[in-house]
Amino acid sequence: RAMDFPFDLSGGPLYQIWIVHTEEDNAYWLAYIMHHLIFDGVSNTIFMNDLKQAYHDNELMPETKSFLDICLGEVEMRKSDAYTAAKAYYSTTFADATDVVTYPAEDVTTPVVPADEQWEEIEVPLAVDRKIIKSLCRKYNVATDMLFYTAFGYVMSKLSNDDKAVFSTIYTGRSTEETRNTMA
Repeated sequence: RAMDFPFDLSGGPLYQIWIVHTEEDNAYWLAYIMHHLIFDGVSNTIFMNDLKQAYHDNELMPETKSFLDICLGEVEMRKSDAYTAAKAYYSTTFADATDVVTYPAEDVTTPVVPADEQWEEIEVPLAVDRKIIKSLCRKYNVATDMLFYTAFGYVMSKLSNDDKAVFSTIYTGRSTEETRNTMA
């Protein structure tokens, strides 16, 4: 019950942490809730690994670059000629892209498809073995997140009935050595 609370984005906290004791088995549990603004999925993995290392009294790997450093670097990068050129290129390339696709709020599961349009059927097993995905990505030299972004883009283009569907993400994983252990 104590974990069921709304986050106050203007005044915090954006996290809560508890130590829970269960008398039945005399166990102690760490429970926490973090808002996605301060703690993403990769950060959760880093946090849990660090917690496990600390629990076993192992040395923790320090951050080589903080998330603030990354953000400040991006601010500086936006002042560069390379950024200006890239912005102009993408603005031209995606000039005809639809800005926003809105689906009917009452039924988001049924996309609007013209009567003459035929859907392609794709079979996806309910459970996909992570090892198979990672093995295929290594074989074809494709990052796992990019595989799923591509799949999302494909599905989005089918749902929107627009083969020029565009979406973006601001930060995809920790792909460089200096950001590998950075919590966002």
